[in-house]
Amino acid sequence: MRKARSEGKEAYLSVDKLYIDKRLYRGIWLKFDKNFFHTDEDLYLAVAYFPPENSPFHDIYDNDIFQQLENDIVYFMDKGKVFLTGDLNSRIGQKTDYIEHDYDLQGDGNQPIDTPLPRCSRDFKSNRFGDYLLDLCKATNLRIVNGRLHEDKTVGKITCMTHNGESVVDYMLTSVSNFDYIDFFAVKEFNEFSNHAPLSFSLKIETHPQSKMNYKRTFYKWNPEYGEAFVNDIRTDIENLERSVHEGIENGSDVESLVTLITQYITNKGDKYFKQNVTVKTVEFASVDKNRQKWYNDEYKKKDYKYCCRKYKKEFNRQLSKKMNDMRRNSPRNFWKMFKKKTSSQPADNIELSEFFQHFQNLAQKDDVTENEECMEFLRQFDSNGINESTFSELDSQITKEEILKAVKSLSTNKASSFDNIIYEYFKSSIEVIGEPIRLLFNYILQQGKFPPSWSKGVVIPLYKKGDSSDPNNYRDYKKAYDLIDRNCLWKRASSPLAAVIHNFYAGFRMHFTISIYCCIKKQSIDSTWKWQLFPWMF
Repeated sequence: MRKARSEGKEAYLSVDKLYIDKRLYRGIWLKFDKNFFHTDEDLYLAVAYFPPENSPFHDIYDNDIFQQLENDIVYFMDKGKVFLTGDLNSRIGQKTDYIEHDYDLQGDGNQPIDTPLPRCSRDFKSNRFGDYLLDLCKATNLRIVNGRLHEDKTVGKITCMTHNGESVVDYMLTSVSNFDYIDFFAVKEFNEFSNHAPLSFSLKIETHPQSKMNYKRTFYKWNPEYGEAFVNDIRTDIENLERSVHEGIENGSDVESLVTLITQYITNKGDKYFKQNVTVKTVEFASVDKNRQKWYNDEYKKKDYKYCCRKYKKEFNRQLSKKMNDMRRNSPRNFWKMFKKKTSSQPADNIELSEFFQHFQNLAQKDDVTENEECMEFLRQFDSNGINESTFSELDSQITKEEILKAVKSLSTNKASSFDNIIYEYFKSSIEVIGEPIRLLFNYILQQGKFPPSWSKGVVIPLYKKGDSSDPNNYRDYKKAYDLIDRNCLWKRASSPLAAVIHNFYAGFRMHFTISIYCCIKKQSIDSTWKWQLFPWMF
């Protein structure tokens, strides 16, 4: 550090790193990124301090600090918009910071001309550094904000007061084209902490037109407080609904029309209690307290820092332990939710909806699928042995209300709705009332042998896996479907021990059976005896 300073360099030690800078004026440059602050260009703010012109500093370092500052301003002007503020110890009095009587020498209109810009100041004296500052302003086309904008306009307050008198030596400078970025500027009153009056200013962000980043979203959230009112509302017109379903069945109406009838009846009742509209913000800014411990408290400002750390950390852990113990008994879902690790990924803002559609459509249309000869031979034998001609009366019997009650009981709660805006809590709370229309609908579907087209539709949600977030191939789909009650009823029948109609080779449709296990035991190196001992429930 001593060697660096002896060579005329600024050197300082921060934590465990040594920083050496050849710039002799004391200051820092701050960059406000245009992408984060939503500005047309990057903003560069310089905070500088110049020692007084009679300071020994200038005798030790024989360098032109104004020239160094000018070089930096020109450098950062090529990158964005420049703002300069600080104590420059430069008095300019009533002199102008622009070229007076400026005109275009060539007369072609390509040369920029300085236009007069009035400025007020209560300081009537100037010094050598003030002249240097004015030369810098004229060379870089910067203008002094003091005495020109907002609260200091037409005032020009004094910024420094010493035993030698009062003066204006603290400034803010920027180009005239950047004045619109300054939302506020003022010279505050003197206080007991310094003989300089503080400068207060604020810069605008989002100064360029941009598209709205927020959108409104409608979702359906179950609230137990309105559960009883919802069931009572369902009960009011249930007889009319049953009559309409009966008439539709007798008239041979389309299956889809009956599904629509029941769906609209349920949603019209539920919307009054559980429909919520919220505004979703797609832009998130970093929180000030992001890296702060949860047990942080303002009492850290006291001298007993270590004591406060131990005290509040211990108190936080004690309350957290009590909270977890209560949730484990009363709210298991929230208890286990605390242990879920949240991963953040870059949102897929640059992927068009049509790209996702094409990607998921292609997943089911693979042209390069090769046929497995062993599988094809098995299917030919299976089709020729007459099993497909057998009839299982258990599957063709009428669906009972008890089966529907069991199927509804197995539905999960706290799940999002599909495009029909029906959440599972609607059925779980009102199935005793609405069970008969649903039974009639299911049996009519079973009789007609026609699957409702709306039940084959779902909401596909792209879930990010890993890799480039702008590539649709790095997303998998998650589908929300409507027909869970009907499928659960039929699945209970198909998986019942009394109607063992599912063949062993239908791995994906059997309880406790997966494709991976099937592929594992299918290897010829494993004999049938060993297979039966390892997986007796599969045969």
